[in-house]
Amino acid sequence: MPKILCVEDNRLNSRLLKKLISRLGIEVLQAETAWQGLQQAKKEQISLMLINLDLPDMDGLELIRRLKADSELAHIPVIAMLNASKAFSQELSNLANCEDILTKPIDPHELYNMLRRYIPEAFETVVWFSE
Repeated sequence: MPKILCVEDNRLNSRLLKKLISRLGIEVLQAETAWQGLQQAKKEQISLMLINLDLPDMDGLELIRRLKADSELAHIPVIAMLNASKAFSQELSNLANCEDILTKPIDPHELYNMLRRYIPEAFETVVWFSE
């Protein structure tokens, strides 16, 4: 079963992400700080990380740099999360060295499309119903 590590200091956003992702049968681990996220990534088998760029203890960009510089963690796909009010550019994505950027407020369809792109195995047994 895939595991996603969500590094988000806002508890409301963290709960929302867990709810949206858990319904797919994906295990969601959570960390409120960059340091907690880095430690969990080292001890768990993580399939993907969602990282808020505005963390209290360490800039999210720095956390991503450290992950990508670590030979044991560099393979983990990273989706950076950024408030929609902040300027987004391809330069930011390149600077962050992440696979994608998800803007907040979170659009569930955008989130699911990104997850499907980076961990397609999690969607092999998901049955989609349209309303």
